Formats: sequence, C-alpha cells, structure tokens
Amino acid sequence: MKVLAVNRNIGDAINDCPAVDIIPDSAIIRDNKPFFLPAFANEWAFIPTIAFRSHRLGKNIAAKFAPRYYDAFTIALRMTPCDLLDSLNASVKSTGIASAFDGALIHGDWLPIDELDTSLNISVGNIDLTANLDELFVDKTIEQLSRFFTLKIGDIIIPCSLPAKGNVGIDTTIVGTINGKECMNFRIK
Repeated sequence: MKVLAVNRNIGDAINDCPAVDIIPDSAIIRDNKPFFLPAFANEWAFIPTIAFRSHRLGKNIAAKFAPRYYDAFTIALRMTPCDLLDSLNASVKSTGIASAFDGALIHGDWLPIDELDTSLNISVGNIDLTANLDELFVDKTIEQLSRFFTLKIGDIIIPCSLPAKGNVGIDTTIVGTINGKECMNFRIK
C-alpha cells in the first residue's frame, strides 16, 4: 500500500506529468491516534486534503473509467515541518524527507463514495472550506498517475491540496468533518 499525493493546488493547470510525493505506509497515522511533534523541526503546520481509497488493481486507467477504481474518501492532513521545508527549498535539496517522515499523513475514517457530493463543506480545526468535486480533479489524477504507477487495493490517492494551512501546537485537539460528519478527532502531543 502506498500514498500518491499530487503537489498542486485547486485550480492549477493539470500537467501531463504531475509532481508526486510517494508516501510510505509507515508515514500514516490512523484511527485517531495522536500526532507527536518530531524534534527535527520547530515550526509545524497542517495542509488539509481529500483522500480517495483505491479498491481495484489498475494500470493506464482512462479518466472516464476512474470512478470504478475508488470506493471511499476522507479528510487527510499532510503534516508540514515549515522551517525544515524552507531550509530544503532554499538549498535546492529534495523535499521528500519533509513529506514522507513517520507521521507525515493523518487520515480520518473512510466514508463510502456514495456519500460524496459535488460540493463538500470541510471543517478542520479552525479552518472551514468548500471544495467542488470538479476542482479536485480525481478522475484526471487517477488517469495521470496510473500511467506511471500500478494502483493497488488500499492505495491512497490525494489529487490536490486544499487552499488552506492550519497551525499546529502541542496539546491541541483537531476535529475534521465533511458535510457535518466527523471523520477525524485526534490530539497533537
């Protein structure tokens, strides 16, 4: 199982060859377990995303067939060590270590795909957003990614980041909802 996270924001042009972070399963925090702030950075933030779960094996999937390949969605948070990321970007080094460390991705409880509306009201911590399903580019993302990677059962696809960033502090609780339904509730320690 792997996580394929595309590095673009909603509304950005979709390229034929997307910039992708490949996040290992060891980086995932599940089941509302706490996130312990690692000591390798001092400034932390989270970037909310909507994640989709693959439930079929597939390669070279056309966008029109992509809905056959995912069965659930949820809120996911990409934990970001801001000062480390800034340092890596400034020195033109690979930023992979800042996106794939243990605990880098926290995802909520999976919701069945039939609960996916064309407009999603998302609330994470003190951030409230509305995302249009068309702006998430899920099907086009699956088409692009499946050119390079075989999608496997249980893979997590993150088609884009939502246009927001939340601050992270010790002893805070983060609750995430989609259309009023709670998907995640965990503590920062």
